[in-house]
Amino acid sequence: MSIYQMSYANKNFDKRTEFSNLETNIRFINAAGAINRKTKIMEIGSGNGSLLNYFYKSGHDIRGLEIK
Repeated sequence: MSIYQMSYANKNFDKRTEFSNLETNIRFINAAGAINRKTKIMEIGSGNGSLLNYFYKSGHDIRGLEIK
């Protein structure tokens, strides 16, 4: 089930209709259940590192790559 389907299947998933790109990415990744505490994360195109910072603070082993 996709995050889109989940948001409509569970009316209490979140009542907001507008999210920042960072919030949307975090919600999608968490809802997908693809990452646990032992997952190593590599983000290519990490921009300013906001998503990696979230996972770093959550205790994950992270790496990021941004070419400027």
